[in-house]
Amino acid sequence: MYRVTRKLKNRAASGASAKEKRGGVKHRKQKMKADGIHTQKRARPKKPKAAVLGIGNPLMCDDGAGIEVLDALRKMTLPAGVEILDCGTGGMVLLHELADYRAVVVVDAVDFGGTPGEVKSFSPDDAVSIKELKRLSLHEGDAFETIVLARRMGQCPEKIVICAIQPKRIEPRHGMTREVRSSLPELASHVRMALERLLAARR
Repeated sequence: MYRVTRKLKNRAASGASAKEKRGGVKHRKQKMKADGIHTQKRARPKKPKAAVLGIGNPLMCDDGAGIEVLDALRKMTLPAGVEILDCGTGGMVLLHELADYRAVVVVDAVDFGGTPGEVKSFSPDDAVSIKELKRLSLHEGDAFETIVLARRMGQCPEKIVICAIQPKRIEPRHGMTREVRSSLPELASHVRMALERLLAARR
């Protein structure tokens, strides 16, 4: 009987203590409000408004151009609020990243029938039509199909530009061909200009 009574007394005491603590917190908040001090929840940091998504496989010769060019872009002065991301060979990684931004530039090695090292910029709609006509060959993570899927799921940015470089060789080999490597500065310039156009169009 003593033990039960002791426990009940302890519970009552702890309950009273908890009420006092709650009352104290409430009193402090009311006092802060009366003194003109406002407590606000910290706003979550906003995602960057634009991104460059590099796609490719450096172990497949020229297919690594979309990844290698990211180093050059990090050394350039780009518009404020731009994030640079390595998306590997695309696929689901690219799909998830697309949903986080308002404007995106995708950089990739694409066989569009040009001369090795040639650089072109086009929209996803243009890319789809070109692919149907010329049967463009890409690596296993097809960026165009991923963008189409993102649109169907309602997770695609309003503005997308693809900056592509014509590969010479897509084969298991580390390092790019001379023609493609020498064109990386031009590819980086295309990406910067595409970003400037996309962000200017949103103002």
